[in-house]
Amino acid sequence: MKTVNSDHAFKATLAFLKKNPWLIEPGKMIDGDESSEPEAIMFIYLMVTEDVYSYDDARPSVQRVVCQLLFDFIAKLVYLEHPLHKKLWTVDQSLPLHLQALQIIVAEIADIHSHNINQNLNNFA
Repeated sequence: MKTVNSDHAFKATLAFLKKNPWLIEPGKMIDGDESSEPEAIMFIYLMVTEDVYSYDDARPSVQRVVCQLLFDFIAKLVYLEHPLHKKLWTVDQSLPLHLQALQIIVAEIADIHSHNINQNLNNFA
């Protein structure tokens, strides 16, 4: 295990998006997409924990929000004034860079959106 900074997280996330270009294909959000954020967060969580490799049945609004959340994450990593720029994460350095990104992304989802994940998991039960 290794502690990494936002520069490493940025490089890892870019490597992840290069390996999974389908994530950025939906493009920019449109009016009304904001209401799909809880589903989008759940999609990202499931993508990380269950090896999801396509949008499959995800609604277009969910796809656009997922795309936006990933772009937003990358932007926050490089913005000097944002707390994510100063944050550290623990990753398994034996994993390829793109898989280290998943460890970082799921850690952030757990930190920021755990309430939404728990609520959505309860809805599926």
